[in-house]
Amino acid sequence: MLLDDGFSCYTMLVINNTPRKHMTRQFRITIAASALKSSVATGWAASISEGFDTMGELSDWEPSITMNEALLTGIIRCLLEVPVGSEVEIISNNAYIIDGLGKYLLVWRSNGWRKSDGKPIAHKELWQQVDALLLSQQAIKATYQDDGLVRQLFKIAKTARTKMDL
Repeated sequence: MLLDDGFSCYTMLVINNTPRKHMTRQFRITIAASALKSSVATGWAASISEGFDTMGELSDWEPSITMNEALLTGIIRCLLEVPVGSEVEIISNNAYIIDGLGKYLLVWRSNGWRKSDGKPIAHKELWQQVDALLLSQQAIKATYQDDGLVRQLFKIAKTARTKMDL
């Protein structure tokens, strides 16, 4: 859907593991990545918030990986910071990540980590790690959003990847 401010946004419920018995903590992970040409180095940056309070920002770079691998690695690192049993929303402007979380993750798991054509999914090990961490949470949403925070994180990711000695 297109918002009045011109930013694109959509949300998909990924997993709802258990009925809500009491107030659970709600966390938002917003993540972006920046890559040098030919994936010589890829930086990622993420912000973790609980409610309206920012808990912190994480960023790192990896040599010779793609943006999708960097984003999955960043999501794993962020999920390790979120308490078990929380509600988690993952926000990114990367359609592969959001569609993977929102449309395909459950299907891939039930198909033995294969696509509908029988071929193995890309980045299987990273997706399995993300899946294992998400299973410990109460509910997960994936939101595609391209706004100021995502753009700010993109700049941080770009800075992280340029710190590498090439």
